[in-house]
Amino acid sequence: MTVSVDIIREAKRYYGEFRGDPPAAEEIVSDEDYAYVEYYRPMPVTFGFEIEQPDRKICQILRLTYEWHYDGSGPYETATPPGTYPGRKIKEFIDTCKRNPSCTWEWVSEMPHPRMEGRIVGCGSHIHFRPREDVEYIRREYLEAWTTAHNTLVECVPLVLPMFAWGRDGVFTFRREALYWARLVTRRLSPASMRRFLEPSYTGHPYESVALNKKTWEKPLTLELRLNETHPAIAYELAIILNRIIRKCFERGFVSPKMRDRLDTISKIEAAVRDSIEYEQNLYSMLEQVGPIRFIRGREIPGLDDEYENYLKLFDDILINYGHPYPPMARVGRLFLHRGEPWKNPHAVWNTFAPFGEFRWDQPEIPSM
Repeated sequence: MTVSVDIIREAKRYYGEFRGDPPAAEEIVSDEDYAYVEYYRPMPVTFGFEIEQPDRKICQILRLTYEWHYDGSGPYETATPPGTYPGRKIKEFIDTCKRNPSCTWEWVSEMPHPRMEGRIVGCGSHIHFRPREDVEYIRREYLEAWTTAHNTLVECVPLVLPMFAWGRDGVFTFRREALYWARLVTRRLSPASMRRFLEPSYTGHPYESVALNKKTWEKPLTLELRLNETHPAIAYELAIILNRIIRKCFERGFVSPKMRDRLDTISKIEAAVRDSIEYEQNLYSMLEQVGPIRFIRGREIPGLDDEYENYLKLFDDILINYGHPYPPMARVGRLFLHRGEPWKNPHAVWNTFAPFGEFRWDQPEIPSM
């Protein structure tokens, strides 16, 4: 049944703090939600997701429905094929789990390394981006598109880190070896440098938060977000927000954001994350101490200010201005605006695609419908 106008009006009122563009056709999760779409804006990138969890968590139905293999570092992994409509692919996976009572589980962000005693490897929902060749304005400036997408992610991934983390041992923080397997990147690329990565002969799989990933020469190059250890329902919202930022950077002439004193700022963010991991401190509290964060004039994140008092004020502004009161996205956005912790919501994360009015976060203090 198509969502009614009255329900859409009520959702927009209830989640009215979100001021981003209405969802595009490629951002919604089902045909029933087309009434939320007000105009067409093509996504600038294709998406692929790698869902990684310990073998013991994967039920027989999932094993038969999806192709699984062991990731090189240890987790059991399945991948969604690259394409647009990321929400539909994630919803399909979650619906498959929910139809079978034994197929939902408490999400896991890390596991012991199967071959290296004492080492920890990450689990999660890695995201792969690739600029689209089927969109004409992108195809005309394909090298610039790759360069801008890479540099935008290098600049913005450190600014939305709470959306990458799950939590462990009763604390909202990253997995213990997160910065080993996915260190924050400071290197920006020029078009000339990017051209070398686009050469057919390039192969590489660096342990970086934004990785130019091409494991073998026959595979396509992707921009892999390796730091993401959270549930696929949150990965969907994260992918949409980053897609929207990339699109607006493309539309303003392929101009990526760029912070002033960027090396120092990213270093401080990394130190806050490292301290959160090592001393098991709340990630929000540690990141709030980073600031001010300033952007070069004209190189702000599109639509946002050029200076913020601290990390969390910028994080909130990204959520508010790139989110929209479309229930799956708005629910996840509100989780983070209210400083919710994903690990405290092990049941609710499986239900974020429920119809409006039929959803609650496990943390009762977070308003949700």
